[in-house]
Amino acid sequence: MSDNALLFREFDKFAQLETVDKETLTEDDITFFLDNFLSPNVFFWHEGQSILCANAEDRETGEKPYDMEGKSYTEAVNELKPLLTKKVKESYGSVSQEANAFGYDPAPKTVKQLAAGLAYTAGINAATWESMSEIERLQHPVTTSAQVRANSIKSRLAQYHEKVLPFMLRKTMHYPISFIRYSQIKGHIPTPSRHTIGVMEETLHSEEDLQEMLSSKRYKDTDFSGALDEEIRGMVWDPAPTRRNLKMAVIDIDNPAQVPKAKLRDVTHKAAVRIANAGHPYIIMYTGKNFQIWIGENTEQKLGNASDAIDYLRGLLNGLGNFEGKEQAIIANEVWFDESVLSNRKEPTRMFFSLHYPLRDLEKTYSGLAAVPVSIDEVKTFDPFMHAHPETVLLNFDMYSSVVSAFFDAVKIGQDYGAETETDPECIRLEEKYPNDELISLIDNSSNSIGVKLEDISSKVADEKAAFVYAKARGIDAVITYNERGGIRFGGNTLSSTTITGVGDSKTQRSENTLAVLITRTGIVIYEDYITRDLQRYCQAKNISQITLVGQLVSTDYLGVELEEKEIRGVIARKGEILPQEFKRLRFVTNKIVSYNNDAVPMDIMSKEVGKFNTGRITPSPSAQYSDKIADKIKRLYKQIRNQRIGRELVVLGEEKYIITSRQTMNMVVLGMDPKTTAYQQNSKEIGNVFVGVIKTDRNRGPVYYVMARAEIALKQEDRIRLKELVVGEGEENIVPVNVRDDDFVNDIVLVEPSVVVEVAYEDISRRMAESLPSHFLPGTQAGRPAIYRVIPVKRYATKAVGARVIGIKEDLNPLRETDVSYKQDNLIKIQGTAPKGGFSIVQTLPNPIKRDNMYFAYDKYLGEEIDTKVPWKMSEKAFNKLSNLTKNKSLIGYVDGKRMYYNEADYWVMHGNNNDFFWASMTFRSIQSPFTLRGIDIMTSAKMCAEYGINWHLIIAENTFYWLYCDIENDEIRKEHAKYIEHEDYDGDIEEVLSDLLHTVNSAYSPKEKVKDAKVPGFTFDVIVVEKIKTNPAFFGVPKKLNAWMDVYIDSQELGLDEDGNQKYRDEIVQGTLIRMPTYGGRKVPEIPLLSGNWESEKTKPRILGEFDAAARRHLRGEPGYSVWIDEKSANSIATTPHYTQTSLPLSYSTAVDDPYGQGKDGNRVLYGKDPDKLEQITDKYNTKSYKTQVDLHDLTNKEQAKEDLRVVTKMFNYVPGGKVLDPNKKEVEIRPGTGLSAEYNEAYKEDGKRLKSALQSAAFAHLPTKMNPPIKEQAWATYVNKYINTHAEWDIEPEPKESWERYSMGAFPIHLVDMLEKERLLSKARSEHSLTEDELRVVNETFGAETTGELLESPLNDLFETLEEEEEVEYEPDDADYEVE
Repeated sequence: MSDNALLFREFDKFAQLETVDKETLTEDDITFFLDNFLSPNVFFWHEGQSILCANAEDRETGEKPYDMEGKSYTEAVNELKPLLTKKVKESYGSVSQEANAFGYDPAPKTVKQLAAGLAYTAGINAATWESMSEIERLQHPVTTSAQVRANSIKSRLAQYHEKVLPFMLRKTMHYPISFIRYSQIKGHIPTPSRHTIGVMEETLHSEEDLQEMLSSKRYKDTDFSGALDEEIRGMVWDPAPTRRNLKMAVIDIDNPAQVPKAKLRDVTHKAAVRIANAGHPYIIMYTGKNFQIWIGENTEQKLGNASDAIDYLRGLLNGLGNFEGKEQAIIANEVWFDESVLSNRKEPTRMFFSLHYPLRDLEKTYSGLAAVPVSIDEVKTFDPFMHAHPETVLLNFDMYSSVVSAFFDAVKIGQDYGAETETDPECIRLEEKYPNDELISLIDNSSNSIGVKLEDISSKVADEKAAFVYAKARGIDAVITYNERGGIRFGGNTLSSTTITGVGDSKTQRSENTLAVLITRTGIVIYEDYITRDLQRYCQAKNISQITLVGQLVSTDYLGVELEEKEIRGVIARKGEILPQEFKRLRFVTNKIVSYNNDAVPMDIMSKEVGKFNTGRITPSPSAQYSDKIADKIKRLYKQIRNQRIGRELVVLGEEKYIITSRQTMNMVVLGMDPKTTAYQQNSKEIGNVFVGVIKTDRNRGPVYYVMARAEIALKQEDRIRLKELVVGEGEENIVPVNVRDDDFVNDIVLVEPSVVVEVAYEDISRRMAESLPSHFLPGTQAGRPAIYRVIPVKRYATKAVGARVIGIKEDLNPLRETDVSYKQDNLIKIQGTAPKGGFSIVQTLPNPIKRDNMYFAYDKYLGEEIDTKVPWKMSEKAFNKLSNLTKNKSLIGYVDGKRMYYNEADYWVMHGNNNDFFWASMTFRSIQSPFTLRGIDIMTSAKMCAEYGINWHLIIAENTFYWLYCDIENDEIRKEHAKYIEHEDYDGDIEEVLSDLLHTVNSAYSPKEKVKDAKVPGFTFDVIVVEKIKTNPAFFGVPKKLNAWMDVYIDSQELGLDEDGNQKYRDEIVQGTLIRMPTYGGRKVPEIPLLSGNWESEKTKPRILGEFDAAARRHLRGEPGYSVWIDEKSANSIATTPHYTQTSLPLSYSTAVDDPYGQGKDGNRVLYGKDPDKLEQITDKYNTKSYKTQVDLHDLTNKEQAKEDLRVVTKMFNYVPGGKVLDPNKKEVEIRPGTGLSAEYNEAYKEDGKRLKSALQSAAFAHLPTKMNPPIKEQAWATYVNKYINTHAEWDIEPEPKESWERYSMGAFPIHLVDMLEKERLLSKARSEHSLTEDELRVVNETFGAETTGELLESPLNDLFETLEEEEEVEYEPDDADYEVE
């Protein structure tokens, strides 16, 4: 036997890769290594590194790591496994018995059942296996393999429950629980139910109870299982033990009739929609087989007792399924809504993350999948085996648990909602900051550590013998500390708080010393909050007298994405008090334990001790302890945490302290400038912030640029000047003209042609995807094609670079070459065309009533104008339209800041929360999908936004009507002081207390959903202004400002009636020389009466001629009774030949103000005829009529004298013959070719006439306005591509045989989806060249045939002899209506 040096060398490579994130190897790791090592390959890849296989020769020594000659695989394993196991124990102390993750079948199976399945896999049929005796089966190798697999599954389930059970027990605290148990030898272990003697259920009441449960196999020395019982497979609990005053109800959606799964999911979806529309907090659970919906009470509908809840839910879900029972559901072939969880006090329900194992009914089949939350959007597409497998849940538990936790908080069930914790903690924040407190010095940062780049870490830690390494989470650095004696002091004062215990009338209040406190790196001190309360509970339960933890305050959104630091700061540093409901979302990630019972924690056990400290809101960060090959492991750990996005920096603690920064660098191209910077607005020589991006090639468009970040400039002054010169170009030639852009973008980004590459440093790539403003650029060519820049009007989404800064100019790189500025520089950059999915979105899963939306993550759109805060309802029609389009068929909540609208979906009762961005808002708005009724929530919102943020206007949009709610402080003195409070950040007055009292009065006076009849708001001036959007009458384009003089109009006339035969009588009258037959007589002639006189608003000053609608318009303006009309004076067009108002609310009968001799106009025809209800298609205007205004203008513009002159030209053209000046009959004209008889003079004259007419037909730009033309790039690019295709075919055609067919050749050379079109173009071109008429043939045609005249004025009978020049269509950029988002 050799010394196995090469074997151990290769195994050591493998071991180093595996121990990056765990302390030692497992037996599965050794087995995995041997499976690959003993394969017949030369090497195998693992974690990006090649490992030599047993029978392959080493290149340097020529020896094999292990010679397999004469040995079977089994013999090699039996020989090597003990050697490797011993090696692991020598290097790491032990071999872990935990199994590695693998894709096992989660269904409950005993060892016998596993053996039967493996026997079939091994080729033993069921009959043969069953015919064996019990001893034969036990001794068979298949049973041994089954036992190994059973042990692996058991190990994985133990790891699963170690992760999920603490969460399950915390959320069900104060309620009865029972465990579901299963033995791999015996199978199902019955769990006694309540109607049996010796019921097995327990209720945890405290953290002490919880810790004892987690640390024992038998709870408190009883027969009740502890969390360490390896036979636990799930848990059931009773959320309503007494069935009275329910906090939540459970709807069990069962399928005894075996209806199709699609129908079951559809019923579940519809039930959830109804519950959501009723305003209940709810969550959908996949139980492992079917679905349940858990719901809580809303503000209007208490669940009451169990019987009340059943009656309510039957009414709410009526028609979706069967409530009468299992058998009735089978007969009706319907889904069964099982009410037994509510009606039967002996029926508990499964808890989330419980595995689907048998509770009592052994006849059913069980999947072993986990009970997981499912969003309403994913009910129909949810894949159980993919999303509910225990391994998947274990991997994504943080995300799953955040969804479930939000529901428990909504219904107020769990550890935080027991009798002694009835109220939320106050979340007290000291007014002063303490940035120099000694606790802050415990935080590892750049000021007390050595900053190092990842590539330099090897040289830095070369002398380190051991190191503790941890990853900092994305959040705010902080320290939390606990001392059982209290006495925590800041600013010379000892912290204390008031505690309320008991319920109802038995509540008691007492003052206590503060035992736990949190301080951030900037000195913000917070105590009596959720996190410090968790710390205090844990320490008291574990008998810890003192502890200090260093870490980060973090939070995630409902998709599990970590929030940025500024968003967390908005919670803890908000103006006014901290809101407990917001602070509840924060967690603390522990990096290290500085002291434990007043003793320092040794670094060699730090990772293990940090991992143990885990509560509901305090979790450990990723960490490791390294003692060999430290640098290599650090590099792998850093890449791992970055790729998994579970940290931002890596801290190494050894003899020295190092911080591996997360800052990366990338080459990007400058795509725009920020017009809001001072440098840009003052036209400085230096450049301000710029927008930078990368290239990703699109197979249809070629290289496309995507904006990745708005970057600050971190350059020297001379470099900032140089960069601006490169970006804007000589004479600002690189700036993209406004005429090829949408004006909506002008205020946000000044686009420039991609002309310079810069080096950009950034902290990270965000997980959030945002619109990235894709653009396309083609440089000009020597052939004369101009440079072309286009913003591509399509949606594209990209992950953004966070903290971007320009640190260098790369003039040696080409901004047009993808390899220089590719998106592939960072593997975390993702660019896609589909909008990011919501995933397990709690927004859809938990539509809780009367909530506050802080709008930290709002969508935004461009409004186009700033709102006048004095008269906001006078904003432009365009702004009204944008608001209408935004809120059409949507329920939104939002605000307007500057020229942008910020909004979120808000399908249920919700108020504006707290966000410093509101200070700059001009108004807030809310859209609803029901008729508007003033309610308490509207007054509460208006008063809150007025008092806290100085916003006076709150808009409610309902049914296309705008309800402007005005609210301001009533008292003059308070209002003046309030203005100072809003304007000055350093305001030090006492107005906040006054405002708080005012808001408290308002909130006490109104209930959110209460209808308000008398809106006399105490302390505030309150008013409502209603603005209804008037639609333009579609029957005509406008009404004339006055009647035109070309027609006399008579009113108050009498009808002539009918003659004896029943026909209409007429009388003849000559009007302006024209005989007109009139069906009336008498009446008065209408003078040129305007619709509105110049001073129509006043009745005191009488104009010379009263406007026809003066009185009616005044009634509308003043809201007076009687007939009223509205005409927008500002829309008057007095330049047109027929002055008119472009809009009116006049009905169809007023389409001409008084009379319309031309009948109904074009648009009116469309309105009158409408759509054919049978054919569901538009009926065309069979009369091809024109609008009233158009016909009036056509009549006014007719120039009869000019028409006569034009007719003379036409007449003369009939007698004109080109070249017909030779009148001498004896002179013979020169022929084109002898014998043809065709005159050469005629031919030359014909050509000259053609040139003159072509010149006359050439379009010319309007002389008074500059014109800018964009080249039609699509036609040019396509023609170039077609020529390339034709030339390629010609090259292929001359190649000798044998050769590849042209069909296959073309598909390899050109995009497949374009080949068919290109081939058509080639054949068409070939046909033109082969079958086009020759000049002689064209001459014969032209001499033989003439075009039919149409009778149009100025039409030449010779026009078919001249080629018509088509006017070149101007290509104009038309951007997508949607806005883009920049970082």
